[in-house]
Amino acid sequence: MLDTNGQCLSCMWYLGAYGRHNAIRCIAFPKEIPQELLTGEQQHKTPYPGDGGIVWEEDIRYLMDDDQREHRGQEISDHLDELKALEPNPHCPKCGTNLHEVIYGMPAGPPSFRYFTAGCVIDDDSSLYRWWCRRCNAVIHHDSIMVSELAHRYDAFESVDKREFQRSARILQSIWRVEHNYEIGEYKGKNGSRPSGSRLAMPRAREELNNYLNETIRGVVREEVIDPIKSKGKLYAKPRIFDDLLSSQPLCFNLFGPLKRDLLLATKVFQILLPSVVDSVTGVEFEWSPGSGDPEYTGDRSAFDVYVTFSSPDGSKGFIGIEVKYHENLMVRASTHKTRYDEIASQMDCFNGSRLDDLKKQPLQQIWRDHMLAGIHKIVDGFEEGFFVFLYPEANTYCADAVDRYGQCLTKTDTFKPWTLESVVNAVKRCTSEDWVDLFVDRYQNLDKLTNSAYRR
Repeated sequence: MLDTNGQCLSCMWYLGAYGRHNAIRCIAFPKEIPQELLTGEQQHKTPYPGDGGIVWEEDIRYLMDDDQREHRGQEISDHLDELKALEPNPHCPKCGTNLHEVIYGMPAGPPSFRYFTAGCVIDDDSSLYRWWCRRCNAVIHHDSIMVSELAHRYDAFESVDKREFQRSARILQSIWRVEHNYEIGEYKGKNGSRPSGSRLAMPRAREELNNYLNETIRGVVREEVIDPIKSKGKLYAKPRIFDDLLSSQPLCFNLFGPLKRDLLLATKVFQILLPSVVDSVTGVEFEWSPGSGDPEYTGDRSAFDVYVTFSSPDGSKGFIGIEVKYHENLMVRASTHKTRYDEIASQMDCFNGSRLDDLKKQPLQQIWRDHMLAGIHKIVDGFEEGFFVFLYPEANTYCADAVDRYGQCLTKTDTFKPWTLESVVNAVKRCTSEDWVDLFVDRYQNLDKLTNSAYRR
């Protein structure tokens, strides 16, 4: 039977300590055995993430050789002691490993486990780079460490957050949850459940609609999402729309729900965003498609997160189909290509034919499909005006980069509008002084909270 306290000691795949900083390695983990396996916190008789399918097997030599048992035991014990000594140090923003302090000297000495040594010839910014990660082999900026430490403090450190905005947005939502005294939710994965600071506890989140800013917005959610008749056929992601603070669907309701209730306010906002185009807004819908799965349109289940209808100053009818992003990186798997997409692209006559292959892959495919949905909706249903809007926070560089690349694939841009979240919120603020706007800014855009929290222990 496997003894998890000695599983690495007795495993035939064990290689020992060698290389940079004498990391403990094995065939399954040639860079470094995870600490939880070395300590026995996690057993390794079944596959563990990153092991390539190589699991614990008993080493006959270990059972027979007293010297080898003693050597391995001392090697692992010394390594775990060194890891414990690093625990007061900050975590790496990329992988979560406790960092090593960078020590400057002359000449640069041989690296020890606890420190990464560097020569004394250093630039003016060197004081900002006092930490090094052995796993990433990278020197880490102090600001990134601050964000990483906050993420751990608020149970918001997730390896999927590869860029600083992603991590900052998750922390901001976690801070908002704490400020409102909402119970922490859970993330359920292959290795079980764990607390997640950017989630709300269910079923309370669904019952009380805590993900929404005020009672007006909650009323819209009850009508649009909870009502089984109104929500039939719509792709609301449940339970994420109730418990996931980062989800862009709740953001849609928190920003556009009040506009649905007040079309005069909506009119003023969209007159700012589309001057000389909008005379009056006639409706605001959520998760809307002109024909889900209908081959006359795109033949798939694409839908607009927000759909706005309006009349123009000349009396003609128009629409705005909006795709909303917040934390997303746009790297979900691309959908199967349909020949119908090629037909619509030809009809719209605004795509660079030499760039169609780029449009069929992520991160551009979803933008392309939604743009085509707007284009064919305008053609089939005879609208004089029709626009597809891609709405995202300006600090989300995944989205900003994708918008730049998408623009390079267009020969005409009259039906495509990239808007930042900041520009829409500023338009709303110009039209109303109601407190829900400030509540929205505080929750989704006030990244100054991170700095304030960093200095408030």
